[in-house]
Amino acid sequence: MDNFILALVALVVFFIWYMANGKKLQARIERIRRIHGRLRGPDARIGYMNLKGKRYTWQITIETVQPKGKDWIVTAWCHEKNDFLVFHASRMYEYFDLNALQEIKNVPAYFSERFDRRKLSRTV
Repeated sequence: MDNFILALVALVVFFIWYMANGKKLQARIERIRRIHGRLRGPDARIGYMNLKGKRYTWQITIETVQPKGKDWIVTAWCHEKNDFLVFHASRMYEYFDLNALQEIKNVPAYFSERFDRRKLSRTV
């Protein structure tokens, strides 16, 4: 009887969790499927500095680019972390476009030229 009650409680807890998180989970799975469906390899290799000044190098596939004032917010699939990360273009101290085989010196200006500022966001 105790095992039955324990199983029933676990089922109720899972049901409550799924009702609260199911749509978020399905949306995340769809994002991952969409980005993996077009993966041919990373779009860029970036050098990125966080707010604490720590530097990282990531290989990314860009999902969306959104203007924010004079900066750009880049949401991308990170191949090292196997997860989506959000980057500020102004904190990218290095950007190498792996498709064009070109090093970009001024990353915010590059995004301004590449993407239309009149749109609120662009999915790549």
